[in-house]
Amino acid sequence: MRKSLRLTSYLFLILFSLILSSCARFSANGSRIFLRQWSYSLDGRSYTDLPDKPLGGMEKLIPGKKGFITLHTEFEIPWQMQSGDVGLALGKMLTASKVILNGKEVGFSGVFPPKAFAGGQAYTNILLPSQNLKINEPNILEVILWVEGAGGISDKPFVSSYEDTTRYTNRMTFIYSKLNMIFSWSMILTGIAYLLFYVQQRKDKHYRHYALMNLWTSLFLVPFWISEIPNAIGIVPFVWWNKILNGTVAVIVGYYATSFMRSFLGVETGKKISIARKIILVAGIIYTLLIPSQTFFHTHMLLLMVFIGLQLIFSFTAIYGESKKHNREVIKLLAGFSPVILTLFVDLFLKMILKLSMVPYMTVFGWQMTAITFIAIVTKRYAKIRNEFEYLNENLEKEVEDRTEKLTLANEELERRQAQADRDMELAVYVQKSFYPQNFDFLGWDVAVSFNPCSGVSGDLYDFYVLEGMLRGFGLFDVSGHGISSGLVTMLAKNAIFHSFLSTLPLTMNEAMKVVNKQVIQVKGEIENYLTGCLFRIEKETPNVVEFVNAGAPHPIYKSHNKKKKADFLLPDPSKPHYGMLGVPGLEVEFQSVKKKLKKGDTLVLYTDGITESENAEGEAFGKERMLEVLDEIPNSATAQEVADAYMSKLKSFIGDKPVNDDITILVLKKTNESSEPDDLDEIGELESI
Repeated sequence: MRKSLRLTSYLFLILFSLILSSCARFSANGSRIFLRQWSYSLDGRSYTDLPDKPLGGMEKLIPGKKGFITLHTEFEIPWQMQSGDVGLALGKMLTASKVILNGKEVGFSGVFPPKAFAGGQAYTNILLPSQNLKINEPNILEVILWVEGAGGISDKPFVSSYEDTTRYTNRMTFIYSKLNMIFSWSMILTGIAYLLFYVQQRKDKHYRHYALMNLWTSLFLVPFWISEIPNAIGIVPFVWWNKILNGTVAVIVGYYATSFMRSFLGVETGKKISIARKIILVAGIIYTLLIPSQTFFHTHMLLLMVFIGLQLIFSFTAIYGESKKHNREVIKLLAGFSPVILTLFVDLFLKMILKLSMVPYMTVFGWQMTAITFIAIVTKRYAKIRNEFEYLNENLEKEVEDRTEKLTLANEELERRQAQADRDMELAVYVQKSFYPQNFDFLGWDVAVSFNPCSGVSGDLYDFYVLEGMLRGFGLFDVSGHGISSGLVTMLAKNAIFHSFLSTLPLTMNEAMKVVNKQVIQVKGEIENYLTGCLFRIEKETPNVVEFVNAGAPHPIYKSHNKKKKADFLLPDPSKPHYGMLGVPGLEVEFQSVKKKLKKGDTLVLYTDGITESENAEGEAFGKERMLEVLDEIPNSATAQEVADAYMSKLKSFIGDKPVNDDITILVLKKTNESSEPDDLDEIGELESI
């Protein structure tokens, strides 16, 4: 990359030095006669003196910037030139022209109307016939120009020996015309080559964009060397020549230059941006083709530049976006375009500050240097890819063996780690289960628990609180999140809730839940998980009455022993404040306790949201209403275990093969008698044995 940039810099400096040295006004022997005293006439009769400055911009002297203008000057032949051939170096003729010496036509450039056409970029060199020259008296030189929008002479004309004028004009023609022809044909060959690269590597779009940028640039350079082709000037009207090659092609070059920059950086072009860029391209082409005249073309060139500038905005945004991502390709892209950027500033300095209108536009050569730089950059990128392919072809078998061996070792390591993780998970599941109650034989109650973790360790927590052989309370909580972290929080919270329950027996349930909240916050520490849940208490004096508090959990379900009554949710009084969850520091909470008197055969169902939020293949949730339906459909004589099984069976038939994404826990408690006191001696004996 650095070598190619250094080589391009050297070429650019050599070319720049050659151009500047070629702009010298005097030959080594100092024998040139520079024609300085010019006058002009619009009617061929009356003349007005011109200031001693370059003869470009003649359109400013003509009304409407269109018409003929005659330039007039006089010179004498010094004795040094009287013995040899004398030549006239006029420079580039920016329009059609005719040269008259002492009343005789001695040369021309371009084509006059009706098929007006400029003389091209080649420098005009005229052999002044000796029979037309006057010795020791003034020679009258007239240059008739056809001007349309723009026109003039781009250099300081001078008279010298024909050998000197030929050498000078050949050198300048090489720089301004032949060199552009060389660049143009080299870009055609480069474009074809990279189109072939693109055919082989279609995923690399920057090859295609670079190829098309070169091909269209080669067309843009045609006006600079068209004079090298015999009889090519004047084939088409000059206005259409400019509209197509200097207008339309310039807009297309701007489009593909932007496409190349974006694809070189690997920036994906969305549909909206693609449409916007194509609209700008088509609008620029249509605008150019609708230009009515050559004069209009030259006076409205700035608007044409606007279309190119709009395309380049998409390049600048891509460069800015990728530079923020630290894309190294941005440096290569800017380095590749550095010649055209540098020459742009050089032109601004030479043309606008130093007012050197005779110095050529360096930006044209800078663009060519940019194309050469990217030939090196893109070729190196292609060579790198090609070398990688060759390396893979030569070492494919060994590479496959090495990769296979590495994959085998990696798979063995993954299997080992997975086995260890499975063992750790089994241990965590065992430890968690050992923390949870496994015996649900409580006097006066038929209890069943359906505990279904979705990933081994569960974030659901249930517990039963037994004092003096009597069931005094129970709870079901759900820790946010899934997996190991939520499972660990359940074990931390279980003891905190248990001790809080025992210490708050004299308090109301809403006050007790606030104590639970503080204890959970304390033991949880910085862990972010929070809890929702229900906590029930059974009063010792009135064992047929339960009091509970709900902290953000699904509402418990109550089903009466009376067959005529439907199952329903146990809800707090909506007129009283009730909000909050457990374990969130700084979060204000307010809980409301609810009491319910139970009779023999009544059923309570507690559940986590894992069951209600489970979805079938159509995305429909199991929902709360089905929780009521299951309890209404099952007979009142069903045991607590049968109720729990009915729920899981209903869920499985609803979701089908779709996996469950959350833990599911269901607690079913059925009152077996209105009093928890023993009814007979058998029960007393059973209690004693327990």
